[in-house]
Amino acid sequence: MQCRFSTNNFSCKEIADNSGYCIFHKKNKNDLENKRFIELIKKNKINDFNGFIFDVDFYIFEVIDYFYDEIKFSNVVFNKKAIFDNFKFSKNVIFKDVKFLGEVSFNNCIFENECSFYNLNFNENYINEKIFYKTLFYGQNFIINKCVNLPRLDSIKFDDNTKIIMSDVNYYENQYLTGKINYRIAKNQADKIGDYDRRDFYYCKEREYSYFLTNKNDYSSNTDYRFEKIFNFLEKYIIGYRKKSFRVFIISIFIISMFAFFYCIAGVKTLNNELIYIDFKNIGTYSVLDIFKIYFEMWYFSLVTFSTLGYGDVIPYNSFGKILTITEVFTGIGMVAIWTSLIIKRMIK
Repeated sequence: MQCRFSTNNFSCKEIADNSGYCIFHKKNKNDLENKRFIELIKKNKINDFNGFIFDVDFYIFEVIDYFYDEIKFSNVVFNKKAIFDNFKFSKNVIFKDVKFLGEVSFNNCIFENECSFYNLNFNENYINEKIFYKTLFYGQNFIINKCVNLPRLDSIKFDDNTKIIMSDVNYYENQYLTGKINYRIAKNQADKIGDYDRRDFYYCKEREYSYFLTNKNDYSSNTDYRFEKIFNFLEKYIIGYRKKSFRVFIISIFIISMFAFFYCIAGVKTLNNELIYIDFKNIGTYSVLDIFKIYFEMWYFSLVTFSTLGYGDVIPYNSFGKILTITEVFTGIGMVAIWTSLIIKRMIK
């Protein structure tokens, strides 16, 4: 009977026992089966562990002591420890759809080529562990995609040319610190090699987790804490942590339009002492064209005020209007400064 294990592009050809699975894909193997399992891996010099189930502690030196062109751990389940310590990955290594149900460690490893982590599930109990302690990474790419409970990446020493490609890796409330650390590491490495697009993305993720970690007890006063929260909120939603320049433009248009509406209520005067406003109590006396013309004049005045040009051809009519212009001037100064810095930053890149 053929083993029942199969994936979208693979079907096992090994002979199955009464469980319906071969020794490589069988669950809950006994001691003799586990021993035979390791012996067959070493005898056949297997480098593609598709769907293998390790029921006992996995120590890579006890399993792989032979030459290989590439190592693939696909759909593998490590039910207990998975220890890769002190191993030299001289060729590419791929981990895909792997479940680490126990402890995992890559301490003192050397990666001389690419390493890929695709859709890995780590044990949440080890998320704050430094599983890459004193690891050296000389490969071109370190790819991390859709990993759950990815532990801390600090202590890895990356080569000056290594690119970290990290995407769709998210952390939850009790994991924010690890998320912040990992995205900071990715950001620093991207900055080192000039991968500026990814650096901006990693910076945004790092700032996002920093925002979540903002704690009142870390500040000397409640005022400092509130100010930091407000600043982080504005940085996140207005400029997208220095990445969303188009968002700044859209928000600026919205602010100008909003103040234009309020100016319709407050009223303004022209150089000819003509008072322009909309009497909302008698709004029915205005045609659509009249309202449009008045709003256009107010939008023009709002734009001039927002940009701090101040032509002087239109001025506030009363105290309410003056308060509006003061508020809009300060808002405009800030938004124009942000817009300018984002444009210059993009030009420099």
